[in-house]
Amino acid sequence: MHNTSRDTSGDWRHIATVEIGQDVPDFKTLVDDKSIRFRAESSDKSPAGFQWFEFYVDASAGDRACARAAWALLSALKRLHESGGLEALRIIYGQQWLDLGDNNAAMGTDGMTPGNVSPIKP
Repeated sequence: MHNTSRDTSGDWRHIATVEIGQDVPDFKTLVDDKSIRFRAESSDKSPAGFQWFEFYVDASAGDRACARAAWALLSALKRLHESGGLEALRIIYGQQWLDLGDNNAAMGTDGMTPGNVSPIKP
């Protein structure tokens, strides 16, 4: 139940808005990660030449699980961008989840380490 239009099952929380270049043909297939229950929806606010996506995670497991999912998703996108698998990436909203998770990972909190998060494959 990820990567499809939001439905009424679960407690879906908006965690991020990201911008990518217009030339990425099927962005939703890039972020298909079965270990994270999330939704990626195209935004009608996309400026010319770019695509914006709204990300939602299922927060029904609680705030900690929601924060970890948000961090894992944004971290995977960031790594994909840095490795060249995603040409353009800008986090419009949601940087706080990435910062919080990175700080926790540096302290070894909640198992938030890159080795514990499935990478997104280009």
